[in-house]
Amino acid sequence: SFESMNIKGFSYNSFGDFQDMSAALMEVAGWHGMIKARSARCYFVVEGSGRFLVSGNEAEVTKGDVVMVPRGEPNDFTGEMKLFITHSNFDRIKVVQNI
Repeated sequence: SFESMNIKGFSYNSFGDFQDMSAALMEVAGWHGMIKARSARCYFVVEGSGRFLVSGNEAEVTKGDVVMVPRGEPNDFTGEMKLFITHSNFDRIKVVQNI
């Protein structure tokens, strides 16, 4: 688990088959702080609402929204929300349909 002034949550890391991926469930109450992530990130808004700033573009988000952040792009977010986040160190992700 982790906690800072505006963020608290749990991180889930896997080794072996999924060593290049991790996930976290995070409760946000204010600004996260600008970062330039070393991994691609996908944020799913589980509940609440807020704002994301990605590479200078700002977007309002609410429950059910998804924000994709490419590796290395500066990003920040704020609000009163719960987020489910996945991190991927893959250079390219292949989407497979109809499994």
